[in-house]
Amino acid sequence: MTESKKEYNEDTVKEEELVEIPRFKPWRLYKCSKSEKIRMILLFIFTLGWVRIILQIIWHFILAETLRLFVLGADHQKPYSKTRRRIIVFWSRLWSRIMMFTLGFWWIKEKGKENLKKFQKQTKKRIIVSNHQTLIDIPLLHSLIGCSFLSKGSVKKAPFIGITNTITQGMYMYRNVKNSLLIDQLKKRYENDDYVPLCIFAEGTTTNGEGVITFRKGAFETGYTIHPVRVEYKGGFPFKFTQTCFTHQSLLFLILSIFANPINYVEVTYLEPYEPSEEEKKDAILFATNMRKVKNEI
Repeated sequence: MTESKKEYNEDTVKEEELVEIPRFKPWRLYKCSKSEKIRMILLFIFTLGWVRIILQIIWHFILAETLRLFVLGADHQKPYSKTRRRIIVFWSRLWSRIMMFTLGFWWIKEKGKENLKKFQKQTKKRIIVSNHQTLIDIPLLHSLIGCSFLSKGSVKKAPFIGITNTITQGMYMYRNVKNSLLIDQLKKRYENDDYVPLCIFAEGTTTNGEGVITFRKGAFETGYTIHPVRVEYKGGFPFKFTQTCFTHQSLLFLILSIFANPINYVEVTYLEPYEPSEEEKKDAILFATNMRKVKNEI
């Protein structure tokens, strides 16, 4: 950890050099052959993948509508009562795990659980930063940690996902809102222990998971301790090549690749809390670059 900070010392490295050009190809598509596509379609049919899609829609509907009942009369802009918050988090985590099970993730491999315990002992300034590959990241991390998410404004209008993130008091960012206002909101949120933890996908987009691309500096301008999480999808059975992320040629085959496999694998690593140095607290770009380098070394 110390060596990486020295390597990106603000006095010796120019700002433009801090934003590395990744050597991997974060948006490379998986070239799926015709025979693989045929096998995938047949498996999707015979393993009742279409039934699991219907179940996913039903689960999302049940979760969204029951959460509406739990927050009747409550103001989403203000912290919920302790009892209401616990009920919402328990219920949404339970259904998120059911969704993951339906997606074929029968078990989730977790590494670094001792770091997760450190995070759970904190009551304030609980900032989670994770890489982002697919929408599955959201129920996955919520089922494990019980966090809400900072999302782009369009997600708020998305069916089921939008209402769920709103009710769990997630935050939204809009293009026409000044960055300074968003940072102020984040600081207020982090310093109040009456909210659930907030997870930020600092890359600002989805990738194929080959590596971590340049982080947006917004999450690091608070200067608080970061709790980094690394999500890695390991394919599935019987199609080991299948990645449950955006590595396929179309959305159709992305969906097929997820639901064709009866079993999918994922590994979640909780890294040690990253305490920024005084230099990093003053320079969000330096902070973001060092944090990204640590995650890429896993």
